[in-house]
Amino acid sequence: MDVYGAMAKRKTIRDFDPVEIGADVVRRLLDAGFDAPSHNHLREWHFIVLQDRSKRKELFEQSVKFRNKDQAKKIVDVWGMTDEEQRRMYIDAIPK
Repeated sequence: MDVYGAMAKRKTIRDFDPVEIGADVVRRLLDAGFDAPSHNHLREWHFIVLQDRSKRKELFEQSVKFRNKDQAKKIVDVWGMTDEEQRRMYIDAIPK
């Protein structure tokens, strides 16, 4: 596949199936990410891979402020976002 084909097939996914990802796949994905360019090339990255679903949920609930669709609408209003398609996308994504 050429670069244009890859770009055309690209999509954003915010809802995931509960499928366990093997450590070898996680390692390959992280390695690929390290090969990607960054704007300053000096950023120091640290990752914690947490496979335990219940611990991951607990950590998430302690660190993320949940928002509903009404709150998301207020956020995009504050941002001054007027494009309806863009608004719809963000209002769907922010609570997730």
